[in-house]
Amino acid sequence: MKLTVVANRLASLIGKRQKKLAPRKTGALAGSIKTNVDITKKKITISSKMFDYGYFQDSGISGIRKRVNKNGIC
Repeated sequence: MKLTVVANRLASLIGKRQKKLAPRKTGALAGSIKTNVDITKKKITISSKMFDYGYFQDSGISGIRKRVNKNGIC
């Protein structure tokens, strides 16, 4: 099996897990989760993007009642 196939399958599994763990109040956050695989000669990078408030779900901030600054990491 090629490494690119493995990387794409892994990215798919990561995305599915993130969507499963996302809160389901409206489903908007889960729907915003996208995984991406970037393959170069020297490295393979798997990254995820979602609505900004998703990065703070474990912090007890909903992002709706309080203004949340954009995450500088992503």
